[in-house]
Amino acid sequence: LDQLVEAVVEDAPTDGHRVTVEAREAVVVADPDLVRRAVANLVGNALVHGRAPGVPAEVEVTVAVDGASTTVTVEDAGPGL
Repeated sequence: LDQLVEAVVEDAPTDGHRVTVEAREAVVVADPDLVRRAVANLVGNALVHGRAPGVPAEVEVTVAVDGASTTVTVEDAGPGL
């Protein structure tokens, strides 16, 4: 999962925005295409909507492992919902 997340971020169109990844090694059983699509959508939305107009986005993607649970978090500095 960590490698997939890092690959998605590398492929994201950052265009002057900053995306950082903090990923612990994680192995999960899942459809890699669906996970890739979900992470790409979250990162893409954060880059577009997670910032004030005219300000570069700052997005942080984290892969955390806690026992048998693995969490992917995408955080931005946007106004929220």
